[in-house]
Amino acid sequence: MPMNYDKLFDRLGNKELNNGITTYSLRKNKQLGESTIQSMRRGEPIRMNILCRLCYLLDCQPGDIMTYIPDEKDKKRND
Repeated sequence: MPMNYDKLFDRLGNKELNNGITTYSLRKNKQLGESTIQSMRRGEPIRMNILCRLCYLLDCQPGDIMTYIPDEKDKKRND
């Protein structure tokens, strides 16, 4: 699981940080599909345009909503 979106889900659950945006509103307003949200919950990569949209909506930077976690394959490639 190379990406971790816990920061995003924490932010969406925090009324002071989420600009009124929740996973429900993202789906309802057709800003993100359920499959994309589930992919993020599984730590799978998302498309750059989705990342940009989230940063715009939440007025934040990518590092505010996700963390890269290198896996063994990444470590071996760089050895």
